Amino acid sequence: MSEEKKQESKPKPCCVCKPEKSARDECLLINGVDSPKCEPLIAAYKTCMKGFGFEI
Repeated sequence: MSEEKKQESKPKPCCVCKPEKSARDECLLINGVDSPKCEPLIAAYKTCMKGFGFEI
């Protein structure tokens, strides 16, 4: 039961880090997937997601 409660309290990945995700997506769209310009934004998004317990 404890595990069920833990899953319920964890937010959905789509509902967290929205500003970071938007900035990352916009950068990737404009500069391309391989652009080094987007690396700091990607890192910020990953850090934010880890803060909510998601590993990407």
